[in-house]
Amino acid sequence: MNPNELLKSKIAKALLNQLEERKRNRQILICVVTLLALFAAHSYFTNLATPLKLIPQTMTAMGMGYVLLYIQSLRRFVYVADFIDWEKVRESADGAPN
Repeated sequence: MNPNELLKSKIAKALLNQLEERKRNRQILICVVTLLALFAAHSYFTNLATPLKLIPQTMTAMGMGYVLLYIQSLRRFVYVADFIDWEKVRESADGAPN
């Protein structure tokens, strides 16, 4: 199996996981907990007195932005799911090694 097929199958499996509402809600819940942990880390780094606090602060802020975008994409997936050819997605996911 070439690398493109492997990547295609991984994306297909991720799409199938997002299709089920329970799994999608679970992913959103995990992201919300991650967001809260990043927020706590960001506030911890804010209280430090060292000038090096900007590096971890910036990294946690970037992580929070990424998680927010991921949550937003999971919430909007319901509207995009109607336009996806699920037969081709299942076919790509079935051809993948475990």
